[in-house]
Amino acid sequence: MTDPGKAGDSLHIELGKIRTALLNLVDDPVDRQRFANSLPIDTSIFKTNNTANKKDWSASYFYMTPAVAAVTILSKFENDVKNSEAMIVEYCYRQVGAVKQVFNTYQPLVGQSSNYVMPGQEITITAGIGAYNAESGPSVTVDGATVALNADGVAEFKFNAGGTGSQTKHVVLTYFNQSTGKQESKPYDMNYTVGSPTGASVSADAVKVFYIGLDNPISVSGGNVGDEKVSVSMTNGALTKTGAGKYNVRPGRAGAPAVVTVVADGKPSTFEFKVKDVPDPVAKVGINKGGRMKVNDFKAQAGVRADLENFVFEGVKFTVTGYTIVLTGAGFPVLQYRDVKGASFAPIQDLIEKSKPGTTITIDNIEVSGPGGSRDLPPIPFNLY
Repeated sequence: MTDPGKAGDSLHIELGKIRTALLNLVDDPVDRQRFANSLPIDTSIFKTNNTANKKDWSASYFYMTPAVAAVTILSKFENDVKNSEAMIVEYCYRQVGAVKQVFNTYQPLVGQSSNYVMPGQEITITAGIGAYNAESGPSVTVDGATVALNADGVAEFKFNAGGTGSQTKHVVLTYFNQSTGKQESKPYDMNYTVGSPTGASVSADAVKVFYIGLDNPISVSGGNVGDEKVSVSMTNGALTKTGAGKYNVRPGRAGAPAVVTVVADGKPSTFEFKVKDVPDPVAKVGINKGGRMKVNDFKAQAGVRADLENFVFEGVKFTVTGYTIVLTGAGFPVLQYRDVKGASFAPIQDLIEKSKPGTTITIDNIEVSGPGGSRDLPPIPFNLY
């Protein structure tokens, strides 16, 4: 990294190129100067006590640096680029949102609760009016796939029903909110049930997925057959009956499907579920996932935590079992790092107290324990101000 013309010089040049390219996306001179002063990408020479390194960018960061610290520094540069890109993207979104949009198209919205009922059953009709800008209509996705709008500005998504049991389609509508001046998104879960020839059904009480390391509750119905005439078995896992028509599933291997077989009055029906690992939690300090943070706010935190965001099961926890903290920049003329057991900042409070505006703190090698065992999380860098 420090030899003339080697990787360190190439890294310095590439960081300078992307910094310049990002600043060139900002037309307003005042905004451009503001970003020039605040972008996390820094191509200036890092100040050290070694006088030989004062004119060499590569040496100021990597000369006599341990391998683990050098890898962490490279992670810092990577996150500096991502944070800089995010700042420019957010700025561009604000410029787009600044364009005034006027609702000029209106569409009646009328629906009914059912189109097939028995005598005496209730029918509900809902009616309203929807308004949008024809030049910038909403965008709609179903399970992540974009659906085109028809002439009335409405998305129509047609599909054939799959396996029996409870199913869900995830719909997301993105639109411009005139009152806030921002693009906003609204998610909707459209639930439906596909029947089987025997009338039997299996419904996952949480989602159409079984997660490794958790008790996944399901409800089983034999249709017109009583619970005493229903038997349930499964592949790729084990299930335990907890009550009439209620079971807990412990799946086996992620990636392979789990098939639940229901035999109701001698007639079998099968229901297939996906098996997945519980997703990785997000490492945080306080409520922050990295990026810019006030010095005093960082000093007030007790340690590192791991949150499982937007997960269908409530109460699933991960515990931080260890991490590495790396401190550079203001207050740290020589890079400092320590390995810590557990989640607390108490063992490295002396280092944190030395931080000041301009300090960069990276939490790396984050180890957590939770459903399915232990796992490593990506580093989270903080630029203190």
